[in-house]
Amino acid sequence: MKLFSKALTLTLLLPLSAAFGQSDYCIYEVEDAYPGPTGSSPYQIVQYGGDLVFAGIDPAGGAELLKLSGGVISLAADIRPGALSSQPNYLTVMGGNLYFACNDGTNGSELYKYDGVSATLAANINPGGGHAYPTGIVAMGSAVYFAADNGTNGSELWKFDGSVATMVTDLNPGAGASNPGNFKVIGTDLYFSADNGTAGVELHKYNGVSVTSYDINVGVGASNPSFLFDWSGQLIFSADDGTTGMELYKMVGSTPTLAADIAPGGPNGNPTDFVVYQGNLLMRAATLATGSELYSYDGTTVTLIQDILPGALSGFPDNLTKFGSELVFTVNDGTAGYELWRYNGVTVAMVQQIAPGGASAFSANNAEDFIVAGTGLYFLANDGTNGEEWWHYDGMTCVLTKDLYPGSGSCFATEAIVLGTDIYFTADGGSNGMELHRFDTQAQLWDSVTVVTCGTYTSPGGQVLAGNGNYQITDVIPSNACPGCDSTLFLDVSITSGELVVNYSVINCGTYISPGGQVFNLVGNYAVSDTFNSVVCPGTDSIINIDLEIVQLSNAVVVFSGILVAQASGATYQWVNCDDDYAFIAGETDQDFSPTIAGNYAVVLSIGGCSDTSACYYAEPFDDLPENDIGSEILLYPNPASDKLTISTELSGSYLIRVMDNMGRIVMLIQANEPTTELELYKLADGMYFVEVSNESGRVVEKFLKK
Repeated sequence: MKLFSKALTLTLLLPLSAAFGQSDYCIYEVEDAYPGPTGSSPYQIVQYGGDLVFAGIDPAGGAELLKLSGGVISLAADIRPGALSSQPNYLTVMGGNLYFACNDGTNGSELYKYDGVSATLAANINPGGGHAYPTGIVAMGSAVYFAADNGTNGSELWKFDGSVATMVTDLNPGAGASNPGNFKVIGTDLYFSADNGTAGVELHKYNGVSVTSYDINVGVGASNPSFLFDWSGQLIFSADDGTTGMELYKMVGSTPTLAADIAPGGPNGNPTDFVVYQGNLLMRAATLATGSELYSYDGTTVTLIQDILPGALSGFPDNLTKFGSELVFTVNDGTAGYELWRYNGVTVAMVQQIAPGGASAFSANNAEDFIVAGTGLYFLANDGTNGEEWWHYDGMTCVLTKDLYPGSGSCFATEAIVLGTDIYFTADGGSNGMELHRFDTQAQLWDSVTVVTCGTYTSPGGQVLAGNGNYQITDVIPSNACPGCDSTLFLDVSITSGELVVNYSVINCGTYISPGGQVFNLVGNYAVSDTFNSVVCPGTDSIINIDLEIVQLSNAVVVFSGILVAQASGATYQWVNCDDDYAFIAGETDQDFSPTIAGNYAVVLSIGGCSDTSACYYAEPFDDLPENDIGSEILLYPNPASDKLTISTELSGSYLIRVMDNMGRIVMLIQANEPTTELELYKLADGMYFVEVSNESGRVVEKFLKK
């Protein structure tokens, strides 16, 4: 039953003037902020308030702080007046302000803040024009932390609490610099790497009061902790203790502990690219036997998932990203080159060969942007024809979204940030250099419209139709919704000389107002008719007949006998696993669901333009009796059934038949002995029912529809 919106209904009565979309993706340049081929080169894009703020090149002010507000790019602050650049960097939001490092031309490179109106010097850490060079700015609690040099103590850990900047500790005493970096905030602790001047580059922790140092590579040797990662509140990282090589470490209480010597002995395991998937920590790691491949850590043991490029050569999995119920990544299997692969917790397989002939759609050891926005995964890939451009993976196939830099050139997209279902990024469209772009992943850039009119009809694209009859035409017109994009409009046009009558059906959730203003808000079926004086055929009436059904969507679920049953009928269903971040369960789109693993489950329902998600319900496989093989011996027919249902079995001896409705209530209970039993259904209301057949050997549950 096709649904039409009120707006679409009106297009049947009034001249069609709106622009519609096309079958392309909506990607466009927001603005040529630096007119001409030079480009404003936006970088460090962050969301601040309702705006996007970033550093970029202003035509008159050099590299300064810019912002996108109301669809317009403007200079947020000319910190270093004139054509010279202040070069803002490390943009970080904390406490309603935006903090960053920049050089105003007078005080050197210092800490600045922007409050949405103006940018001011937050702290002159190295006074007198010297450079403090704040780097790695991160927010923790009500302060920002960073490395800075006051001109006396070298580069050390500093904090700014919104009013005053103070050195947290002179970790390398005197003029020596500890050069803190690799900052990672976990709860109220700040972890970082630094050199205290005696132990080399090691792990340190600041808890808001004091700094603790951990000498993993005992003595002057450096463990070089890197890739610091928060795994459910526990710090995971790579480090070299001087004996086992660069391996996987974790904090156990207040002690850094070797989690696994992945490459036994002295070789480096080099664990990196950490991501949490199905409760485990997945990573890229290496051994001499497998090379660099996909590994999993369950908190106790590291396991090779698959040696994708067999032997000592490295498949080098990269860009590990959780998408729905899958883990997607790039890897080289030695034949297809670097392509997109997926892992579902059991098997590893290539999604699609984007670049033919083993040419590689991705570069090794190159962190392309992998972004989940809405219901899609978006990434940069090169198919060998269009250069490196944005692609879309919907869980089944990959498609090129748009050849932003036409031809074989690459758009070089970078600095991507997700706002809702939009992706903002810096790219080169081939004419204006590197500029800010927007990717509206949910834009509908096509539409199909039915038009009933009289006389002569001119389509939005200028096609002229005359004479009674039915016409199917296609228009390609500029899109109002997506600047620079075309819109494709499929029109079914009927031209008549008499009264205009339009019939259609609507399923609606909640109150419905007809085009003529009639209001319906009670659940039920209605025959609605609106009559207008036709504006397209003067002297005749325009009549709209609507077959209206108002439905109420219930998100209730009943659990019985190991089965979850949604109580809303006639909807679309998708069961999800609450214990796996609400991941869709493949293939489970019926009104009922029988889990094979105990856990918490919910259902996503939609009907009549509204959707809802149920609460999570615990269910486990019904195992009071073993299922054995009796399921292969049970047959229900006919299904659907009206008056009678036959249950045919190959069972010998006595067995019990229970018929339950969709709320788990027993409506029939029969002790049977014959191979075939016929049930009378005339007393049952229409709907879905479950038949449970059991004996001492086991049980089986089947469903049937009574109508």
